[in-house]
Amino acid sequence: MISIFNEIFRVVSYMFVETVTDFNYFITTCGHKFCAECYRGYVINAAGSGPGCILSTCPEHKCEEVLSSTMFKKLCDEQSWKLYKQHLLRNYIDQSKSHRFCPAPGCEKVVIGKGVKDVTCTCGHTFCFKCGEETHE
Repeated sequence: MISIFNEIFRVVSYMFVETVTDFNYFITTCGHKFCAECYRGYVINAAGSGPGCILSTCPEHKCEEVLSSTMFKKLCDEQSWKLYKQHLLRNYIDQSKSHRFCPAPGCEKVVIGKGVKDVTCTCGHTFCFKCGEETHE
């Protein structure tokens, strides 16, 4: 009985190894290995998950390696890459002390205003650079 089990296990193991070696793999910068299509799906899903995608980490349990923008560019489709870049830009602008998005409805332009209080966007909207509200004293 044990020899039959061993034979079945050997055949199943062989089949599994053959199947696995047929996959295309992707090895991350942290050295973890994933099925390329699964990893691509993970990255695309991360891009669609919102602004937090810029801090997405390797899917390996307890790995804290943050995925690079190069990784997103390489693996995302055009739409997901565009979405990722928007999140990356928004994060940069939100963290910047010298750049701010224009608060006018429908305007997505960035205003540079380091060291000034009142600024005027090219759309014509004037606002307080410091707080993002209407100009005030």
